[in-house]
Amino acid sequence: MPLFPFNADKFRAALHFLAGQGLPEFDKYRAVKLLFLADKRHLVRFGRPIVGGIYRALPHGPAPVDALDAISAAQEGGHEIDGIEFDYGFSYPRIRLRGAAKTEQLSESECEALQECAQEYGRKSFAELRALTHSLPEYERAWADRGPANAAEMRVEDFFEEDPEALPGVKEAMLEDASIREWFEGGRG
Repeated sequence: MPLFPFNADKFRAALHFLAGQGLPEFDKYRAVKLLFLADKRHLVRFGRPIVGGIYRALPHGPAPVDALDAISAAQEGGHEIDGIEFDYGFSYPRIRLRGAAKTEQLSESECEALQECAQEYGRKSFAELRALTHSLPEYERAWADRGPANAAEMRVEDFFEEDPEALPGVKEAMLEDASIREWFEGGRG
């Protein structure tokens, strides 16, 4: 079980937020990269990601796999994700927002992390995003440790290593909170 379960409501709100930013060539691959980067940024600052779930080191870089799976399932099924539609007129279907962005589920700090990542990385090419995320220490560590597999689960604890944005004490507080949650969920409370 992941340290932070996937939050489908926050995923939809974060996807709405990013789709409303007018980013060029906004497809599932860019969406997943930006969601990963925003989750990491929020985690190292506040001790919790935005979307959560399982993160894996994949051949094209790190990904929040629950978010990737949700987008892939919607595309393969030919349906929307709560006001998000897909433009299939491209090799990689573009993600489009239909109507106003529904971001009520997001906190101010979550919107800030998404906005920063959209501004900093949203106009980069996929090759640039791939190179950037491949150079992250947590990705390199998981990828190197994967053995013969084509993917490896990433540990959120590793997101703090060598990250200049990681605030002192946040990792320790996150791990303590996780330990307390586990203790209560185990029926010991």
